[in-house]
Amino acid sequence: EGWYATLVGAVNVRKASGGLRADVMNRTLRLIPRADGSLGLQYRLLGLFPIRIEALDGIGVSRTDVAGREILAARMHGRAFPIGERIRPVPLPAEWRGRTGEYEIVNPGEDAILPEKVRLREDGGFLFVDFALPLLFPGTASFAVAPVSKSEAILRGIGRGMGETVRDVTVNGEEMISYSGYLLRKKTE
Repeated sequence: EGWYATLVGAVNVRKASGGLRADVMNRTLRLIPRADGSLGLQYRLLGLFPIRIEALDGIGVSRTDVAGREILAARMHGRAFPIGERIRPVPLPAEWRGRTGEYEIVNPGEDAILPEKVRLREDGGFLFVDFALPLLFPGTASFAVAPVSKSEAILRGIGRGMGETVRDVTVNGEEMISYSGYLLRKKTE
């Protein structure tokens, strides 16, 4: 049980009737125990009807400790891959709490696919960045970030893109968030 920072975003693993559930990208997956000790993934339409998703059939998920870190590993085709890390709340400076809200990208450039509905939010002692990429997937992705100073935070987790820095910057006297070359301005309410 608990929160995990994964390659597809923050995943909340929780106990529910009949076992464990994993909430990811606005979907809930059931975690089904397997004979090998791993957990299989099952999706249920409307939370009721099991739907077979062939891509999930061969995947087993398990926890392991690596150098004092609780890692989620996916096993498929006889190989294990790290897919996430257990995360716990960290202190959130007032400056980062004050930055929560909706954001818009002010320098989109020539990018064909841009994040939409970008939001920084606090929930249960965690700081999350939510966004949508409707051309690539339905729903909203949520990634956990951890402040490391009053002006910098890092994307939590292991793997590609994790550990990247999110910065508070001032551009022409205006406070913005900088990430991966984008500048994001907080929307006024």
